[in-house]
Amino acid sequence: MGLNVFAGDLFLRLARTGALVLEPGHADRLIADLTATLSVVRARREPEQALVELPKYIEAFRIAKAERPRKDRLPGR
Repeated sequence: MGLNVFAGDLFLRLARTGALVLEPGHADRLIADLTATLSVVRARREPEQALVELPKYIEAFRIAKAERPRKDRLPGR
């Protein structure tokens, strides 16, 4: 198994299991930046792998920003 420089599937898995949690403001900035990057990639007809991976990153950060209790926080904090 080779090393893949893209981590879209990993980000999605972490977000879906609750291991990736972001503050809403931070997530919004990341999503906006990645959405803009995806638009540029599409316009320039960049490498196909980026067109596959960037939407995964965006979806993962949308999931990660969802309100959920963090596992590392103690009750009452």
